[in-house]
Amino acid sequence: MPTILGYGIAVLSVAIAVVLDFFVLRQFEAVLTPFLFAVAATVWYAGTGPGVLAIVLSVLSLNYFFLPPGFSFSPISYADFVYLAFCVVCASAVGWVSAVRRRAERELRRAHEELEATVAERTASLRRSEAYLAEAQRLSHCGVTAYKGSTVFYGSEEIYRIWGFDPAQGVPNRKAVLQRIHPDDRDRLNAVVERALVEKKRYSAAYRIVLPDGTVKHLESVGQPVFSTNGELVEVIATQIDVTERKRAEDALRESEAKIRRLVDSNIIGIFVWDFDGRILEANDEFLRIVSYDREDLVSGRIRWADLTPPDWRDRNNARIDQQKNSGRFEPFEKEFTRKDGSRVPILIGGATFEEGGSQGVAFVLDLTERKRVEDALREREVQLAEARRELRQMIDTIPIPVASYSPDARRDFVNAAWKQYTGLSDEAARGTEWSVVAHPDDTAGGNKMWRDALATGEPWHTEERVRRADGQYRWFAIDRVAARDENGKIIKWYGTAYDIEDRKCAEDALRESEYKLRQIIDTIPAHVVRYQPDGAADFMNWTFSEFVGPGVGFDNLGSVVHPEDYPKRSRDWETHVAAAEPYDIEMRLRRADGVYRWHRSRRVPLRDANGAIVNWYGAGHDVDDQKRAEQALRVSEAKFRDYAESASDWYWETDPDHKFTRLTEDERRLALGLATVSRIGVARWEFATDVQSEPEKWELHRSMLKARQPFRDFVYRATHSDGSVVYNKISGKPVFDANGEFHGYRGTGADVTALRMAEEEARENEQRYRKAELDLAHANRVATMGQLTASITHEVNQPITAAVTYALAARRFLSAKPPNLREVDEALSLIVKEGNRAGEVVGRVRALIKKAPARKDAVEINVAVLEVIALTRREAANNGISVQTQLAEGLPRVQGDRVQLQQVLLNLIINAIEAMRDCSEGERELLVNSCDGPDGVSVEVRDSGPGFAAADLDRVFEAFYSTKPNGVGLGLSICRSIVEAHHGRLWASPNVPRGAIFRFTVPAHSAAGS
Repeated sequence: MPTILGYGIAVLSVAIAVVLDFFVLRQFEAVLTPFLFAVAATVWYAGTGPGVLAIVLSVLSLNYFFLPPGFSFSPISYADFVYLAFCVVCASAVGWVSAVRRRAERELRRAHEELEATVAERTASLRRSEAYLAEAQRLSHCGVTAYKGSTVFYGSEEIYRIWGFDPAQGVPNRKAVLQRIHPDDRDRLNAVVERALVEKKRYSAAYRIVLPDGTVKHLESVGQPVFSTNGELVEVIATQIDVTERKRAEDALRESEAKIRRLVDSNIIGIFVWDFDGRILEANDEFLRIVSYDREDLVSGRIRWADLTPPDWRDRNNARIDQQKNSGRFEPFEKEFTRKDGSRVPILIGGATFEEGGSQGVAFVLDLTERKRVEDALREREVQLAEARRELRQMIDTIPIPVASYSPDARRDFVNAAWKQYTGLSDEAARGTEWSVVAHPDDTAGGNKMWRDALATGEPWHTEERVRRADGQYRWFAIDRVAARDENGKIIKWYGTAYDIEDRKCAEDALRESEYKLRQIIDTIPAHVVRYQPDGAADFMNWTFSEFVGPGVGFDNLGSVVHPEDYPKRSRDWETHVAAAEPYDIEMRLRRADGVYRWHRSRRVPLRDANGAIVNWYGAGHDVDDQKRAEQALRVSEAKFRDYAESASDWYWETDPDHKFTRLTEDERRLALGLATVSRIGVARWEFATDVQSEPEKWELHRSMLKARQPFRDFVYRATHSDGSVVYNKISGKPVFDANGEFHGYRGTGADVTALRMAEEEARENEQRYRKAELDLAHANRVATMGQLTASITHEVNQPITAAVTYALAARRFLSAKPPNLREVDEALSLIVKEGNRAGEVVGRVRALIKKAPARKDAVEINVAVLEVIALTRREAANNGISVQTQLAEGLPRVQGDRVQLQQVLLNLIINAIEAMRDCSEGERELLVNSCDGPDGVSVEVRDSGPGFAAADLDRVFEAFYSTKPNGVGLGLSICRSIVEAHHGRLWASPNVPRGAIFRFTVPAHSAAGS
């Protein structure tokens, strides 16, 4: 439609609407309706543009003609605006609906035209397709049929050809078709079709048909049921494809593929598919094993056959590749591949391309590793075999036994070096002869007969004969010969060896002698030996047991010698142990030949063979009657010992491994008597002892001994009773261990030593008082002795004082001289000082002896002490006409002791000697003091020439208050012995020859003494 005509229709339709509203519809208040029809008509016939113009003209007409005031474009009120807007919307909606309908009509017309064109084209195409389909059915052996029930509506030409029906005879019925279906497939096919009809869906099936001439064809059928709108079956359209040839090809292909797959999967050889780009596209496991790669390496493309070839093989490999490109295959050849780990593997490879001129192919790889190894091993074996032949000949010649070989007619044809060396025969003398040439004449006849028998039967031959040695001596040999046969069993050689059994023969003789001696030993040993069969029945007894049981007792009545009270248990136990094959030990009483029963201990053990089966039982028994009596006596003795032990101590005690009391008989007694209120069971002794803090060293030592599991004796500790009284306990104990060595605590005895402890303390106090009195007495003795030496001491002091005065007067004269003689004065003063020191030393020694001081332990030079005492007594000796001499050994060790006490001993001995010789009028008066070193220490001897004393008084002179002097008190020598013994020494007296007495004492040397 022209555009101007469309817009004219818009103007005309609006004008018609205005006229209708003025003259027809205004009175019905339907002003809007004509305008809506005008817009709809415009859009329907003229399109959207004219429709928009019709909407605008309709709105303007409504505003001008119908909205008050009429015939003017007045301002539009809100209500009018809503009304006009509603009119516009309605007009637009009508216009849009009209436009849509118009467009739909146009599209329907266009679609109808296109559909008609398509139908025409499809009809022509369908005719072509039917022609094509018919040809395709012929070429593809696919036919189409339509049927329902037993009626076949249609069958294509290919259907007739496939099923063997004649088209001239018309469409066959369903029965004829079913008769040609293979009987084994008929029911299955019917079931498939019936199920498809019930389920109203397509079916497919494969089955066989049998033609009248017996030809079997394979068909594949696909059917589609067609139903009417009310669900009734109209027909079944089915396609049937003759797949006989394909089946045959598939079967052949499957058979071929199975063979190839079997070849590939059997992994007999490696197979891989390759291309000329160097890739490996597929490979079996054997190939991957050969090159040591896995399936992941193959899939990822990391394996390339070009990279598997080592550099030194690539030239030959490239030549084979060129051959393959030209001919499509290459002859198998040997080469090497490089494994994943870098090692090489020898292979035999051959291959071909899949098609001529193609870029892919297959290769067959055979791992030659084993063959190469076998070849190498074979070559090595051949070398070893040659070496073995040489070594065998050398070994045969060097083995230390004679070896020989014989021809089938028994002629010797080889001997080794040991044979020749033993017999002294050469090869020429040995070959061609028989063994009897060196055999002992006494053994020749029997040996030759056995040899002839072996030759006749071919059985191995063994004998023991004496053979002559090169020096003419005969020795026993064990000779063996065996036959070597060919594949037909014919004897071709005899081989023989000879073993020197001279030592074995001697050993057998010695064994027989040993067996004889052993029998004598068994019969004479002081034990009862019996042998039993595996079932426990006795079959041998030695002479000792036979003599014990006496005559008339044999193996059948051996049980009669068992005491009637012991026999039942012994019999049952023996049968049990025989059945269990276990060693048997028992003590029982056996009747001696004189009718006396004595206790015996018996042990029986089985002797087994190599398989563990019992061959015999051997039993040995001995008389334990005396032991039984001793055990009974021991039990009585133990009972007595327990009684003695219980009476030797106050109580028993036991502790556990933590040293806490588990038994305390004293505690039990005191609790029973009401003397204690608390038990000490479960308490360690140091938990109630009261001297743990005051004597820690004692308890530390005690605990260390307990920790070391050592026995202890006489450990004393302090405790208190419930009433608060102090008690001292002395205990002894030893550790207790079980059979496995496990510690179970301590066991011991205890005693109340409170009274003894109190007595010991009192004794110590008395001893201290005694020691103090003894010291006081010794001091008094020293003072008294020094009183006797007053004149001597005065003389000793007076001499240096007088000399000092004389030197002082001389010095004064030297000073008064004109001029003064100072040198002489200096010398005089020096002498005055010297004499004054000498006087001081005398006074000091006297003061030291008189001074009352506690004993000291010093290192004393005994010779110096002796000389100091002699110096004090020299004047007294001289006043009594006594000659004093000394013999002091040089280099004496120092002694350990108190200097003053040792000098007191010397002083008493010297004064006693002077007093003894004072009243002696005959002979010379001599006093000899000497010292020496001895095994017991330093020895000092005081020897005088006085009257001496009787032999009976040698020991009594040291007793207290015994004296040989008229006015003596009898304490001097007693005090001296006490002092020496306190120094761990010894003091004794002996007669002097020809007269007088000798007093000698020894004291140990100081531990750190030197020369």
